[in-house]
Amino acid sequence: MQRRQAPAQGEGPVWMAIVALVSGIICVLALFSDEAMDEETMWGLFLFSLAGMVFGAVSIKKYIAGKKMAIAAVVLSSISFLALIGMLQP
Repeated sequence: MQRRQAPAQGEGPVWMAIVALVSGIICVLALFSDEAMDEETMWGLFLFSLAGMVFGAVSIKKYIAGKKMAIAAVVLSSISFLALIGMLQP
């Protein structure tokens, strides 16, 4: 019977980076929509971008695998976060 080897420290699943990248892409694509956004939609995108930044930052800090995806996710989420803050101002 073979024993499974534990992954080396720093390696690990890339699901956090993928989740962060998907939420960042959703937020950026929503900014290009021609429809007027109501306040609830903007708050939802605000939360998605915040989640993308958090998952991306945790993935960068903990895992080597998926680090480039996580960096791209943090950049996309930050851009959409700042754009949404600008849209919320009267």
